[in-house]
Amino acid sequence: MKITLLADSLGFGGAQRQIANLAVELKKHGHEVEFIRYRKDDFYRPILEKAGIEPKLVAHKYAPVRMLKLKKAIKQSSPDAVISFLTVPNFYACMAAIGKHKWKTVISERCADEPSFRDKKQKILRAVQAKYADLIVCNSKCAENLWKMYFPKASKKVQTIYNIIEVPDIVAEERNDGKCRLVVAARYETVKNLDGMLKAVTLLSEEERNKLEIHWYGKANVVDAVDGVLGMGEKYIKKNGLEECVLLHPATDKIYPIMAEADFISLFSYREGLPNAIIEGMTLKK
Repeated sequence: MKITLLADSLGFGGAQRQIANLAVELKKHGHEVEFIRYRKDDFYRPILEKAGIEPKLVAHKYAPVRMLKLKKAIKQSSPDAVISFLTVPNFYACMAAIGKHKWKTVISERCADEPSFRDKKQKILRAVQAKYADLIVCNSKCAENLWKMYFPKASKKVQTIYNIIEVPDIVAEERNDGKCRLVVAARYETVKNLDGMLKAVTLLSEEERNKLEIHWYGKANVVDAVDGVLGMGEKYIKKNGLEECVLLHPATDKIYPIMAEADFISLFSYREGLPNAIIEGMTLKK
């Protein structure tokens, strides 16, 4: 079977890592795999290249032109199935399915946020998906239930498949230094709620803060141009004297050993399905 996977990018993010890993697994099972993305952000590109998959870039600064170019690229690849992740790529995949075509369209929902289902723009995008997707895959029962609630006619298309991860073979030594260590693996963007976490830490007493150490690992340049979350966090930490308590790190693809040495794997975001970091924390018995 020939399968074309569509993503916004290969940048640092749970969905991007998931679809890259999915591409590798599909190839391992004997399928012919093509990977298309429309933004050149290649943090997870090595995952594909190691498996012999060369990602294809189909980009344009104007969304309508980009959509037409993606449709043409998908049609030229003559796939048996198209699999996409995230709302906008899902919309592009479904728009490519309008008209005569032979492939099946499988879209993946990674969000379990009810307000996004009520938002007018998001609702239009999802309505197109509900009509033209052959299968809507969610990574949580919460997201599945939201789809069935807001698009009941598409209920038979919706099912849940939890995220795939590599189960790390790591055993960490226990520490006895009186510190409670939290590790967060998330992008520096508003929805991940760095701001809320920092405000919560300032509510602790000095004695409590001295016993706490939070390490946040995430991609910096993804959001600095958008909302400056990382810059805000760094300023807040300095202003409130939290340098010994909260440490902000760049993204890393060697997160498992770091998680293994933590006491808790944490996530403070406003919305998630069932994210990679939490599943990984569970496999590490955190």
